[in-house]
Amino acid sequence: MKNKFKIIYDGVIKNLELEAKGEVVDWRNVAGNCAEIAKKEILKLYDLKEKVFLEAGLTMVDAAKTLGVSRRQIYNLIDAKKIKTFDFKGRKKIKIEEIQNYLKTR
Repeated sequence: MKNKFKIIYDGVIKNLELEAKGEVVDWRNVAGNCAEIAKKEILKLYDLKEKVFLEAGLTMVDAAKTLGVSRRQIYNLIDAKKIKTFDFKGRKKIKIEEIQNYLKTR
C-alpha cells in the first residue's frame, strides 16, 4: 500500500517541480494512477466487507433473539421464500436486514 502511494507522491512532486520551472505539465498521468490505485483498494475493501458480512450471518435462533420475534415467524418466512438463507460452515444462516423488512417485533 505504501509503495502505491509513493508512486503517486513522486509523480505529484515531479510535476510540481516542472511547474515551478515554468513548464506545462500534464496531470492526467498522476490522476490516472490515483484512480487506478483507488479502484483496486476500494474493490479489496468491498471483498473484505462481503466476506465479513457472510461470516456474520445469524443462525435462526440468534436472529429470533436479536429481533425479539419467535423462531416460528422466521421459519415461516423462510418457507414462504420471502428471505434467503445461505450455508456457512455447515450451518444455515440468514441476513438480519432481510428479516427486519418483513417482521414486526413483539
